[in-house]
Amino acid sequence: MHTFVAMQELLVGLLIGGLAGILSGLAGVGGGIVIVPLLTLGVGLDQHTAQGTSLLAFSLPVLAGAAWQYWRQGRADVKLAAWTALGLVSTGLLSSSIAQGIPTKALTRLFAALLALIGVYLLWRSYRKLSAQGKSRLPRWLIGLIAGAAAGTLSGLAGLGGGIVIVPLLILLGRLDQHTAQGTSLVTLSFPVLIFALWPYAQGGRVEYLLGLGIAAGLLISGSFSARLAQRVPTRSLSRFFAFVVIGIGLYQLLR
Repeated sequence: MHTFVAMQELLVGLLIGGLAGILSGLAGVGGGIVIVPLLTLGVGLDQHTAQGTSLLAFSLPVLAGAAWQYWRQGRADVKLAAWTALGLVSTGLLSSSIAQGIPTKALTRLFAALLALIGVYLLWRSYRKLSAQGKSRLPRWLIGLIAGAAAGTLSGLAGLGGGIVIVPLLILLGRLDQHTAQGTSLVTLSFPVLIFALWPYAQGGRVEYLLGLGIAAGLLISGSFSARLAQRVPTRSLSRFFAFVVIGIGLYQLLR
């Protein structure tokens, strides 16, 4: 019976990770905006445990395959990714420690509000081409630290990978083109940088390990495939559809 339950958890995690991996490869984000709602609304986990389980998956190098696909096409800045990773580490532990003291209901509403705002941002971005013209006046190390620190804060508080913040900041501050920003984000998130954000959740017993490992496997399998697809397929229509889904989930969680 225990073996059946374990296999069931791994399979559910694999399916959730597969869906998130598709998003990771196509949009260059971690996929936590899919994982956390599916764990709360679909599986029935409380908000803290859903976020901790999501962070477990992203603490493993599951996005390395997707990052590799961008790097081999010359669409990833590894040095900038290293600075971004350093910035992410610097704030991930602090913000996740703060999240442990927030009541579950309040944290759920905070996450829902963030989700709705992210959906609106994704929709806005799909209609507006962010400029990558010219050369940034900021040094690369500072751009990476700023993007990473913002992503680490979001990761610790909401259990997200952070790519949803990294990509636009690299475009706006670093003047990277869309594909290179996505590739650099994936390289950053392929490092085990979120293990620091995971730690307070693990200490509080707010991690489902079998589910997390299943999600990690799903991310690893589908992320690389969708990253190859992203090199050829324009994703604007997909981004708009996804934005509406994210807005809907956020509003549902906020109002229920």
